[in-house]
Amino acid sequence: MAKKGALSILISFLILFFLFGGFSTNLLAGDLNSEEREMLKKHLLATETLRKAMIDSSHARLANIEKLEKQLSKWGFDATQVKTAVRTLTNSELLYLVRQSESANKNFFGGASTGKTVGLITIGALVAFIIVWEATGLSAGATGWD
Repeated sequence: MAKKGALSILISFLILFFLFGGFSTNLLAGDLNSEEREMLKKHLLATETLRKAMIDSSHARLANIEKLEKQLSKWGFDATQVKTAVRTLTNSELLYLVRQSESANKNFFGGASTGKTVGLITIGALVAFIIVWEATGLSAGATGWD
């Protein structure tokens, strides 16, 4: 019982502390001189700046969503599933996937280092096979010239 009483007194004290702390801050805010007001204005964002930043961010997100949806649809994924999945991504995930898809389009081997390695080995093996084929074909023809 004593614990409940102590807890309720503590909670009441905290509530009063926050209430009167907020009121005293509002009362003291009117006592700022011009230098302090200018400093306060520099630290606070103007609503127009904040609104412009939000609009720019939303336009960038929509552009990234459109890029990724087009790319995934071009690769043969279902458009409805792509739309629902892409719109649930966070901005950082969306930006990462857009960059990866652009990299895959620009790169012959799909942007993966393993793809590059396998591709280079395949091309090298093909070149080696052609050289061996030509070399054995030329040497077989040269044996008749004794």
